Amino acid sequence: GRIDTALVPVVEMCSNHGIGEYLGNPRPYGKNKNMGPSLPGGFAQDALARGLKLGFICSSDDHTGHPGKSGPIVAVYARQLTRKAILEALRARRCYGTTGARMILRLWANGRPIGSEIECNRPPVLRVQVYGDGPIERVEIVRNGKVCHVRRPSGEICEFEYQDERIDEERVYYYVRVTQRNGHIGWSSPVFVKYIGPRPQLEVEDVRIIKGERLRAVSYTH
Repeated sequence: GRIDTALVPVVEMCSNHGIGEYLGNPRPYGKNKNMGPSLPGGFAQDALARGLKLGFICSSDDHTGHPGKSGPIVAVYARQLTRKAILEALRARRCYGTTGARMILRLWANGRPIGSEIECNRPPVLRVQVYGDGPIERVEIVRNGKVCHVRRPSGEICEFEYQDERIDEERVYYYVRVTQRNGHIGWSSPVFVKYIGPRPQLEVEDVRIIKGERLRAVSYTH
């Protein structure tokens, strides 16, 4: 069915039931086989692939009435500690989720924070900051469902900038996945990029006849 992202601006990446990032992830949903993230096409990356612009949260879903006490949690970048400001941050997708780690996770694209939609004529500069609550195993940048960059820091802090080299798609999303050595994982909300520069052009470099077929060697130019 149709999803109105104005009413549903975020998707649950993880709960006590499991992780709903992609089919085949290391912590799949268990007993609730009919829940969305248990079925093909029902994962967060599937929604993004359909063009939905969604932020990421995590929640315990344990029904104990003690939010944040245990299990997955959500963090928001709100301008004030009020209900109105927190709701505004969620609607703007300025949020991230973890499996329970109290890590700090930040991502900017050309200076714009997580959740942002930007237009640019070249791949944006991504700035990443991670402060773990334990040693970090790896920090991954995910581009349209595939890992495009990995860092493996030696401690609890990881800060870097990264600029993608690919410009072969008009619309791209990036998000950060952090895995700590204690097994906890965190996900930033994506940034959504629309590329408005000139598209790469194909140039024919050589034409050869092999067994009656014309084979062309081509290259991309910008």
